[in-house]
Amino acid sequence: MEIKGITLDAFAPLLVAGRPVIDHTGLTGAYDIHIEEPPPPSPQDGARDPGASTAALVRAQLGLRLEPGRAPREFLVIDHIERPSGN
Repeated sequence: MEIKGITLDAFAPLLVAGRPVIDHTGLTGAYDIHIEEPPPPSPQDGARDPGASTAALVRAQLGLRLEPGRAPREFLVIDHIERPSGN
């Protein structure tokens, strides 16, 4: 993956880590990001946890640590719905 001129705030949601990723680094500049993905797991390895492998890649190649935590999120709640009138 290679992305040029992206902020960490815009890059964080692109990470597939098994849960949403939110930027709390406080870094505001634009960065060129290059991540080399590891080879796919062999059948003997079994299924890998996508969150663990993403966290390991980001830590090893970018020096950033993904930490589990809680943060407020926006949701759309539909509490009522009806069919439109026939006019």
